[in-house]
Amino acid sequence: MSMGSILGQYIHDHCESRRAFCADIGFRESTVSNWCNDRVSVPLPKIAIMAEYFEEYSNEPPSVFVFRLVMAEPTTLKIIQSYQKKQRKK
Repeated sequence: MSMGSILGQYIHDHCESRRAFCADIGFRESTVSNWCNDRVSVPLPKIAIMAEYFEEYSNEPPSVFVFRLVMAEPTTLKIIQSYQKKQRKK
């Protein structure tokens, strides 16, 4: 799953709608749409804000949300894949 699809799933599972989520958290709908459609990566400070927001609805610690999103970020995936290749060569 991509970062955007994970965010979209959280919004779907824990909010009435994307519009309601944006109104609650104070983010522009167009910005959240860009994140959910993987047009733009979510900035880390915004991930932290959303992690705190979703803690109330998901009963997960904020670190779980952060971990899920960050692990889906393309650069993170490339780093992990590179590391795994090096480990297999040993």
